[in-house]
Amino acid sequence: MIFPLQKRKYRKRSIEERFWSKVNKNGPIIVTELGPCWEWIASTRHGYGQFGICENNIAVASRFSWELVYGKIDSKLGVYHKCDNPLCVNTNHLFKGSQLDNIRDAIKKGRFYRKLTETQALDIKERRFKGEEALSIVKDYPFITRATVYDITKGSSWKKLGEVK
Repeated sequence: MIFPLQKRKYRKRSIEERFWSKVNKNGPIIVTELGPCWEWIASTRHGYGQFGICENNIAVASRFSWELVYGKIDSKLGVYHKCDNPLCVNTNHLFKGSQLDNIRDAIKKGRFYRKLTETQALDIKERRFKGEEALSIVKDYPFITRATVYDITKGSSWKKLGEVK
């Protein structure tokens, strides 16, 4: 006897259920007084969790977590980590604010990178003049970007260095 195929009944999960199914709530404890991080275990980009809301709409997981709990925030504001763990989506570890608020937080924690000295800028310009790749230089100066190296090389920043001979 052949049995007809039965349709399985699938319950469509809510967006909240889909989101929280991608979170490990037993993550590392980075800041003791905050408790464990809730780490995003799905897709990432540049070290931060990303969550597919629908086909062409991707959200940063920490921001989405914040908005699930506290509601929408102004698009000019960001969601930042007290625990400095980019995978963390624990709203007790997050705060909303401006980029300036984030910089102040980084300074308070001693994470804000220093500026280049004139000697370092001259070294960068000389190395580029000798043909060294920008990526190689950035490895020696991890607090700058390749764009900074190019700006120094073109003379659009550190103009007072003059020509390298």
